[in-house]
Amino acid sequence: MSAHRFQVGIAGFLFVIVGTQTFAADPARRDSTLIEQAGAQHVCRLLVRVVDIEGQPIANARVSPWALRSSQGHGWWRQDDKDSGVDPRTVVTDADGRAIVEYPFYRDRDELVRTLAVSLKVDHPDFAFEDGIHIDVPPETEEPHLVKLTRGVPVEVRPLLNGVPAALENLHVMWSDSRAWQPGASATPTAEGTLRVPAMKPGAGSLLLVRLDGDRATHFSGIVDVAVPAGPRYQMDLPLQPAARITGRLSDDVPRPV
Repeated sequence: MSAHRFQVGIAGFLFVIVGTQTFAADPARRDSTLIEQAGAQHVCRLLVRVVDIEGQPIANARVSPWALRSSQGHGWWRQDDKDSGVDPRTVVTDADGRAIVEYPFYRDRDELVRTLAVSLKVDHPDFAFEDGIHIDVPPETEEPHLVKLTRGVPVEVRPLLNGVPAALENLHVMWSDSRAWQPGASATPTAEGTLRVPAMKPGAGSLLLVRLDGDRATHFSGIVDVAVPAGPRYQMDLPLQPAARITGRLSDDVPRPV
């Protein structure tokens, strides 16, 4: 055997040994390589663990994937997703705060564009809503990705009309965190004549109270800035003012289209 053939053989042997050890130590890399070789869509699993600021697990938190990032950019991931052929699915944490989120290996299965990150939102009625959680995938370790939630503060709004408490019928509250825009989110009437907003993060926020008559707004509170203190709840009064109709004609100096 020539020296050259002997060196090539040794190099190939070392490549096999090193490559095998690398894949064994990095299951995510190994699995990704095998999926890419197959060229077919695959549903991957991302383990997360939701805890409070003291590290205690939070059970029954809803974890929802809402966006995916790839080399083509970061965008919504909605139901009936045509690009990946995989729909997002909300999961609930167990007693140890753990949940498994599924995501597509390929963001675009036809062009074989890989998913590089998954965006999550986490909702629990006792904690502040979080929707800016972006996790690179595949994970580098088998340990769960840790998500920390801040204990929230329910805000109770008492509407006032002409200085006295107003009836709660047809009153709606909009507030400044992203939970307000989630399907089914709304303030809850209480026996004390207030509207309870789901737990907000302590600190700066804002609220808007509006009364509707059918599809017409009749009263507003205006947008009110509020500093929510930490505690079991925060109560505040919001005066209502009649809505005013503004009519007129745009000046010819206003650029068109408007």
